[in-house]
Amino acid sequence: MSDEERFKDCDPFSMRCMNENCQEQYVYDLSSENKVIDYSRCSKCKVMFRQEVAMNRLTLLIRKHVKKYYAAWMICDDLSCGQLTRDVPSVPQRGASFCVCKRGHVYPEYNDTTLYTQLLYYQRLFEIDNKELLRAVENKKDSLAWFSAIHGYVTNLIENNSYSEVDLSKLFQILLPTK
Repeated sequence: MSDEERFKDCDPFSMRCMNENCQEQYVYDLSSENKVIDYSRCSKCKVMFRQEVAMNRLTLLIRKHVKKYYAAWMICDDLSCGQLTRDVPSVPQRGASFCVCKRGHVYPEYNDTTLYTQLLYYQRLFEIDNKELLRAVENKKDSLAWFSAIHGYVTNLIENNSYSEVDLSKLFQILLPTK
């Protein structure tokens, strides 16, 4: 599966140039026409984006997505209903609860898979394994450091949440005798 298809529903990351004469808005994405651009600096005025500003912007966006996930809104899958609630009916049917409209089921509006995919999108956005991007920044050590620091920051966030890891000893601890 291509990155464009995998991350098609993800919110983009954008930054504005810090130069007061420029103020160009950049939307970072993984589309094929934008893979060659060095996103660590403005292509118009060549001013390097501050790493701290990019990390702060990224932190705010990630917090927004986590907040949306923990808001735990449930939405009815029946298009004519559109019920949005935080109350989960107590009688589940086929893994989901019935909506008050009695025609559909309620599902999380923003589920854990969507949140994890969004975090992976931010991580993939700043990876330098892309050969075109590497050629664009190869003579600029500061650009490589910029990408590496931001990629490391997002990777650290993903590794700390343990979503992608399964600890089999914890999973089967009920079946194993304790010593």
